[in-house]
Amino acid sequence: QLAEENCFNNIVNLLKEPNFILDFLNIKKAAKKYNKTKAYLILFILLVCFTHCFNSAFVFPFIENTYWIIGYWVLSVINLVLFVVVWQRDPGYLKRRQGTTLLNLLTKHESFNICPDCEILKPDRSKHCEFCNTCVSVFDHHCPWVDNCVGARNHGFFLVFIIFLFLQILYNAAININALSQESIARENYIIDFETDDAAFFRNITLGITFFIYAFFALPLGILVYVQSQNFFLNKTTSERFGHNSQQSTNEDTEGNEDECQAKRKEQLSGIRLYKTNCYSCLLYTSPSPRDS
Repeated sequence: QLAEENCFNNIVNLLKEPNFILDFLNIKKAAKKYNKTKAYLILFILLVCFTHCFNSAFVFPFIENTYWIIGYWVLSVINLVLFVVVWQRDPGYLKRRQGTTLLNLLTKHESFNICPDCEILKPDRSKHCEFCNTCVSVFDHHCPWVDNCVGARNHGFFLVFIIFLFLQILYNAAININALSQESIARENYIIDFETDDAAFFRNITLGITFFIYAFFALPLGILVYVQSQNFFLNKTTSERFGHNSQQSTNEDTEGNEDECQAKRKEQLSGIRLYKTNCYSCLLYTSPSPRDS
């Protein structure tokens, strides 16, 4: 509120809460302190394990063509390898040089080029991650689902990973539709006897619910794939693109109210000058003159 009253639109835009989709996808986060947690990583691993167990128990018995199942496991292995790479690979953390101090940096460089937390000179396109508390080269965003930053050294792997993950969700949905269209079991020796009416009804309900779950995750993941694909072709990061757009929208909003802001600042400056003049006059009036001494 104080920033709005004084027409500091850049600060107002920085403190403004982003919408739910941008915040959920880590495209644009709110300017506040975040604590790093492995809850999203654990949840992602549990969801993947549940999907494999569910498909093995309820979907694969109804798939007649073996190539569907082979394709499923091939995609799963590819996604597992990409996930481990993105999760464990150094995204491009910037480390402080031995013997370098913050005071030495401030005496040689401008303050806006220095990270006071890491005590380093920030290269172009780098940014300090509030989750990892470390500067990252060519910082894109921090992804809690892989518990790692996305930067110069793993951005390409991350893009390939989310593309294959999106393809697997679509593939799983297609397998579910194929299984729902089958009236009888196609394979034997499974843990559930689908010949009974209750089991068949349960199978239809669970496959239908799972299909909607796939659709629910496919929507935000599709948006993320679209944004990251644009980043790749534009040779920009999510932080750069949305930071620029935010600044541009701020300038457009400021342009219409520029006269009002200038008038308000002039009024504030006039008040400060008047206050200083009155204080100076008061000092002259109360100070003893040389003659009195």
